[in-house]
Amino acid sequence: MSVSLLGETGPYRVVYDYAPAVKRVTGNRSVTYCTHVTAERLERTAALLTRWDGPLSVAVFVLPDELCSLAVQLARLRRCTPGFRRRRRRLRLPYPVNVARNAARRAARTHFVLSSDAELLPAVNTSALFLQLMARVYVLPVFEVEQRMPGNKSDLVGMLRSGEAVWFHRHVCPHCQRFPGVSQYTTKRFTPGKVAAFSVTYRQVPYHRWEPIYIGTDAEPLYDERLSWEGKQDKMTQMTALCLRRYRMVVLDQLYLVHAPQPGENQRHYQRIVARLVREQPGAGKKCLPR
Repeated sequence: MSVSLLGETGPYRVVYDYAPAVKRVTGNRSVTYCTHVTAERLERTAALLTRWDGPLSVAVFVLPDELCSLAVQLARLRRCTPGFRRRRRRLRLPYPVNVARNAARRAARTHFVLSSDAELLPAVNTSALFLQLMARVYVLPVFEVEQRMPGNKSDLVGMLRSGEAVWFHRHVCPHCQRFPGVSQYTTKRFTPGKVAAFSVTYRQVPYHRWEPIYIGTDAEPLYDERLSWEGKQDKMTQMTALCLRRYRMVVLDQLYLVHAPQPGENQRHYQRIVARLVREQPGAGKKCLPR
């Protein structure tokens, strides 16, 4: 849809960052309340400041000769020109409400914005509570194969059923990459070309030792650099941090990762030994083997 931006091509001029924020919050770390006022109503933003817990982006519509008084009003949030509305009407100047709305939104530095009116006061802690809802990462299940790489999810399902593929580290660290619903991965229906959530969970018992690989944002906690590859469990502290922050782990149904084929000697020996043990104790190994 084509949108006419009068703030760029029309009779109005938008001055961004006329009163820049002292503290800037970017990305998805908060929600910006984007609103608009005329000069004589600027004091209404004071009520917003007492209730909104995130950045505030305000577009103020003023006449050209009122910029100086606006600066004073912004500093003190006082009414500067009571006759502003009468002058605007006398000059037959409409209030360009959507120019102001767009200017406030375009000045926001956060990914999430709330475009609203200054008279509408939000519930306390709206931004923080909303971000709790957004606390999620998107997990790509990890698999390993012996020889060929799967071409797509359907191909991968066939390889899982035939034993050509298993979830990653199944034979050496079953809990590391065993994702919720793994036993239904080959049977649950999916629509090719349309990604959906396969399962959603928190990284809590019984998945408290799970080390998923996920798509996230720069807002997630970083990996602790004191942990090394040689020491193992190098992702555990980051995953614990996500758990404590109540992140939801959304396992995707058609996106996945496959470890490059490189069967190890121990894995081949493991499979042969387990197969022999199962033959020696038929029917007794269901609870002893990873599924």
